[in-house]
Amino acid sequence: MAVQAKTKKADKIVVGQALFEKIKNELQLSNAEKMFEKIHELETKVRAIYSGNKGVFPKIENKPFYYFTAGKIYLADPARYLIPNSGDIPSSVSDVPTTNMDYSQFGTLYQHHRNCPIYSRYDDNGYRMITNQNNSIYRYIVGYYSSSWRVFYIYNNGNGYTYDNSLSYASSYGSSMLRFPICNLSGFKNAIKYDLMPSDLDEYEKKLFARLVKYESNGVLKWNNDSIEKFSDKFFDLLKKDAVYDFEDILFKKDSVAKYIKDGNTVHLSDNGMKELMQRFVNVDMIRVNLSPYEESRLTDPNGGHWDLWSSKAGENETVVQLDTAFYGRNPVEDVQKDGIIGIDFGTKSTVVTVQNGTDDISPMRIGCGDYKKDVAFSDYENPTVMEFIDLERFLSRYRASESRPETEWIDLTISHTASESLNAPKSGNEYYAWFSDLKQWASDKNRKILIKDKQGKETELCPFIDISDEDVNPIEYYAYLLGLFINNMYNKIYVNYILSFPVTYERKIRQKIAYSFSKGLKKSLPKPVQEDKNVMSLFRVMEGASEPAAYAVCALQEYGFKPQENEKILYGIFDFGGGTTDFDFGTWQRAPKKLQRRYDYVIKHFGAGGDRLLGGENLLELLAYSVFKKNEAVLRQNGIQFVKPPDAQKYCGLFDGSEALISDSQQAKINQKFMAEELRPLWHGEEYKKDKIKINLYNTNGDAETVELAVDVGELKELIRRRIDSGVDNFFKAMAKAVTEEVAEGVDKIHIFLAGNSSKSKVVIESFNAFQKKYEKIFAEKLNIEIEKDEELKEEIKGNKYDEYDDEYDDEYDILKSNVFVLYPPLGTEESDEIRESMGLNVSTAVTRPTGKTGVAYGLLECRPGSRIKVESEIKETDEIKFNYYIGYAMLGKFEVVTDRDIEYNKWIEFIDAGESDFELYFTDLPEAVGNQMSISGVSKKNCRIDETMDDAMVYIRAVEPSVLEYCAAFGEEELQKQEYLSPPKKIVLE
Repeated sequence: MAVQAKTKKADKIVVGQALFEKIKNELQLSNAEKMFEKIHELETKVRAIYSGNKGVFPKIENKPFYYFTAGKIYLADPARYLIPNSGDIPSSVSDVPTTNMDYSQFGTLYQHHRNCPIYSRYDDNGYRMITNQNNSIYRYIVGYYSSSWRVFYIYNNGNGYTYDNSLSYASSYGSSMLRFPICNLSGFKNAIKYDLMPSDLDEYEKKLFARLVKYESNGVLKWNNDSIEKFSDKFFDLLKKDAVYDFEDILFKKDSVAKYIKDGNTVHLSDNGMKELMQRFVNVDMIRVNLSPYEESRLTDPNGGHWDLWSSKAGENETVVQLDTAFYGRNPVEDVQKDGIIGIDFGTKSTVVTVQNGTDDISPMRIGCGDYKKDVAFSDYENPTVMEFIDLERFLSRYRASESRPETEWIDLTISHTASESLNAPKSGNEYYAWFSDLKQWASDKNRKILIKDKQGKETELCPFIDISDEDVNPIEYYAYLLGLFINNMYNKIYVNYILSFPVTYERKIRQKIAYSFSKGLKKSLPKPVQEDKNVMSLFRVMEGASEPAAYAVCALQEYGFKPQENEKILYGIFDFGGGTTDFDFGTWQRAPKKLQRRYDYVIKHFGAGGDRLLGGENLLELLAYSVFKKNEAVLRQNGIQFVKPPDAQKYCGLFDGSEALISDSQQAKINQKFMAEELRPLWHGEEYKKDKIKINLYNTNGDAETVELAVDVGELKELIRRRIDSGVDNFFKAMAKAVTEEVAEGVDKIHIFLAGNSSKSKVVIESFNAFQKKYEKIFAEKLNIEIEKDEELKEEIKGNKYDEYDDEYDDEYDILKSNVFVLYPPLGTEESDEIRESMGLNVSTAVTRPTGKTGVAYGLLECRPGSRIKVESEIKETDEIKFNYYIGYAMLGKFEVVTDRDIEYNKWIEFIDAGESDFELYFTDLPEAVGNQMSISGVSKKNCRIDETMDDAMVYIRAVEPSVLEYCAAFGEEELQKQEYLSPPKKIVLE
């Protein structure tokens, strides 16, 4: 079988609309140069005629003149113009300014009079005469000499014809004299200005001369003395407006240029145009995503080649352009990494991409950092999940123009580090909606609408993500497309196999919708020849991988050296504390059974997934900002400054009177929240923060910036951080207590807890875990059937979820409480993690590419990919829906009384409350602390419900139909429910 070449010479290129417009524009400019060359040739020809190479008296084609080369004047032609024999000499002839012939000019003329075409007859004595159009014969010409009118008389002195100006004034001779006009305005510029076209031009030159006359009248010629230097700026303005008309084969009209190209004519670009085209190809991905330019040699090297020069088949909205210079095209199909696989951890705060290419080695990929020549940094691998909409309409126009690598531009829509840096730069209050950093929050909330307002002022309202259609604006698709351009390029080659991570709490249809959006965007980043290759595209897929915490578990277990032997079981828990949410995951890690050991080394079984959807580093900052705003409500009210209320603010910060005037979701309120959160970020990150007052610029309801001084209670904020994290850690242990059943605990003597996510780097998290490990130690010791060892070093017993008050500063130590029940592991990539791994005799890498608490998820995705040596088993199958999201109950004595937990079966009716009254309240929460019926009812969400009919001996029933959707009805019992005989028919409520 013949092997297809990787590269080939290409004198044809396929271009989209944007590049086609540039080539048309360049061809117009090239034709302007070509036109100017013709103009220069014409100018040279006209000057040659005026110098006498076509005779002393060249005729003017379209005006009644001859040009007298010796005298450098235009002579009126009496055969074509009725020269007056009375009155003054005319000031113009056929719109050409004229004047009187002086003595010197008359003398010069008569030195050449024998061949002068204006002397058409002889008199009876043989004198050369001038005959006018009315057939009048003259021997005298009136001229002007020494400030007087003079009559110049023609006579023969025996040696030829001569002249005499000694006669009296012209008035003495009456009508027998000719008032003969001349034009002194010689030169090429005046010839163009007054349309004095020499007859000795060919037809092409005459047309060009006539075009120049029009150009001059329109002011599009720039002169340097008597020569045309170039076209003026006005010419090029008219060219852009499509107001310059074609000339013969020199095309200027856009339609003509487009037809010329599309008819298959070879395009001859100027030197500048060719250089610009080369730059366009080497900068093709710099234009799209600010990627480092490719080397120019790629275009001319037979071993290199460029993807965009391979195909000569144009699709819709594309054009084939034939060039007079050949480059080398490269077949992008040859660059498909068929054994490569990409892992994408699409995170709330940042996105991480990893790659595995034909070996077991996994490495992170730089995304959003287009300069591949700079030194690698940790930040290159944690790419902010944020978009900046600069000109969305222009981006969409280009994006929709092609299904393959459209000619979008980075200057219209940016993501990652570029967008993040721009977001954090100073800005006015009305710019805030140009950034979109809530992609995952929007995706997971079925009721959330988003308003985007790009920097051009164009507003776009997005419906909830789950309702987005293929025709709607879909930022997640565009994010995936730009991500794909960073992955698939002539530096990294091409990948068609992708694994995407998801939080454990995402419903199946949301997961599917995100995967579909990523598939569309990533596919669009592929070159057309790849898209058209059925064999290659049969390998293309974007599949759902392990959940985010489970993927991290796979990575962490191996990084910490867990290699269980036969029949050994490692029980683990994952606390993944990220920017937007905290996910829990529990499971076991075991050696694969012997019958599976040819295929697998290890088996990971994960179960009991859950989380705290409102606990995240960025959410915590918003809570801190709200606390400061609430404390300073009087100052803010006085200045008309509003702020945002986070969803869990009531529970952790309480309410305050008059909040309705200060709480808002307005543009100004959101940017105020952002500014305050950034002010408090050092406090959250554990840096020294001793301010009791801060001055900060905030926006009032009119959009004007105000500088206000606000009081800050650092101790109170630290306490808030601790309480919020305590709540999340407590919920983790409660969820783990429910997940670790007697069957799971069998044969296990310890539970290994791995901290993940960048927010887990906080020392407060370790301190909280130290406290709650002690609180739950007895419960889990009983589950594991082990004795608790006394820890004599503990100075005081920790009770409940209370522990020592914070010092003014965070403790320098990052100590982890030693327990014979739990083993706590800090996030990968930290110094504490490295110390633990070193103490275990493991190799410790300092490379910036090593797994971290954040990037570990993307590593784990590939480590447990389909076909890997790790078998992943989950209580929730890939095709199954996640568990119901909420605990359902009612209020009793200020506590939340649980009726159903998250393990309820879908579509199964459960008795809830009597149907004696039409109205009832249904409370719900997703926090595991609800288990045990000791959770305060304060801050718990509720729905006010109503049945249509009441009856004392009937009951209200509820059932879960979707992860966040309930139905309730009233019926007399199970039998009636099965027959669908309702007292009050089912009604649906959404619990979000």
